[in-house]
Amino acid sequence: MNLAMPVSQYRNGGIPMKPTTLGLAAVLIATSALADPATISGGKAGGTYQTVYGANLAQILKAKGHDAPLLESRGSMENLERLSKGEAQFGFAQLDAYGQYLKAGGKPLEIVAPLGKECGYLVVKKDGKVTSEKDLRRVKDATVAIGEEGSGSAITWQNMTRLVPEYKNARIVFQGGTRAINQLGTPGGPDAFLFVAAPGNLNNQLFQAVNANKNLKFVDIDKGGLDDKLPDGKPVYQFDKVSVCSGWGCGVDTICTMSYLFAGPTATDKAIQAVSDVMAMSPKTITEPK
Repeated sequence: MNLAMPVSQYRNGGIPMKPTTLGLAAVLIATSALADPATISGGKAGGTYQTVYGANLAQILKAKGHDAPLLESRGSMENLERLSKGEAQFGFAQLDAYGQYLKAGGKPLEIVAPLGKECGYLVVKKDGKVTSEKDLRRVKDATVAIGEEGSGSAITWQNMTRLVPEYKNARIVFQGGTRAINQLGTPGGPDAFLFVAAPGNLNNQLFQAVNANKNLKFVDIDKGGLDDKLPDGKPVYQFDKVSVCSGWGCGVDTICTMSYLFAGPTATDKAIQAVSDVMAMSPKTITEPK
């Protein structure tokens, strides 16, 4: 019988070392590295949640020693649902989406920090069937494109119809981006397009696309009936005049809400504190593109 042992298993003058020791150490190290998850639920490819907030947050967490995968999502509502289920530890959402999530029975989540304002923008064809926000309430067979299902603009529209039932007069189409803009007023296309974006960023592709088309215009979104409040009494929407182009006469009245960074119940105190410290000292580290 061959009693020889591999040379690599001998240490300190021929005393055998247990072959599982190094493997166990490797497992412990790997387990330690993965014990503090910090998965981020971002947004659509090319959108602010994914390419700015998400990318910056992932970089910060990785610099602090956390594994921080960044997941694409349909938007605010999917982010909140992932946090609630423990599928992600951090995510971004509009305040109106969070209000809808709570009213649907979702468990409260920790707000880590505010990220910035987001406003609703309504676009129509100048000589189209719908030429104002009020037309969506009363024009027969009006159609509005509201972005992808679960997106920020879709959630905003759902809230608008809940607060002002007359908006249900309009048929909805889950279409967004430049495709919705190009289809405005075409046969079978939408009569209006609602999208949500941060105010002031006129380099946004959608602002540029609308302003490049002389047949389209931004219109006001009226305050009437949209002054809803969260369970804590805070208003969901603010009512502001925002710029949609450069120059004189480029403002529209519309509804705005805040977007926030949320942490789910599976996020660790260490990870939350790391992000909180950065947001307290230098919030633009997360909110501005690199």
